[in-house]
Amino acid sequence: MDAFSFQPGGAGSSACSFSLAAGLAAGLAGASPRHLAGRTRRGALALARAQAFYLGHVGLGVPLSHAAAALGRDRASARRACARIEARREAPGADHALTCLEAGLRAFRSSLAQDEGARS
Repeated sequence: MDAFSFQPGGAGSSACSFSLAAGLAAGLAGASPRHLAGRTRRGALALARAQAFYLGHVGLGVPLSHAAAALGRDRASARRACARIEARREAPGADHALTCLEAGLRAFRSSLAQDEGARS
C-alpha cells in the first residue's frame, strides 16, 4: 500500500492517518510529503519528519512501526523523533501549536471518515 494514499477508514486507516500527519508536517516545512523519506538528518526536513512521526503516532494513534515504514525508517528512529518533539513541547508556544495541529488533524480525519460513510 502506498503510504501517502488517502483512504479513510478500513484497513488503510493507519496509512491515511499518517499521510495526513506527513502532509501537514511537510507542508509547514514547504516540502512534499515524499521529501520526508529522504536521508536528510538536519534542518527543516528532518524536523518535519520528526513532527510527522509525532503527530501521526501521538496525535492520531498510528503505530510507530507503520509510520516508520512509510518513511523508510526503523521503529527506533521514529521513537527518537517523537522524543525530540516531546522535548520541544516544554516551550509554551510549541506546546500550543502542536496541540492545535493534533486537534485539527483529528477533526479532518473524522470529517473524511464521515464523508466516506455518507457515500456508502
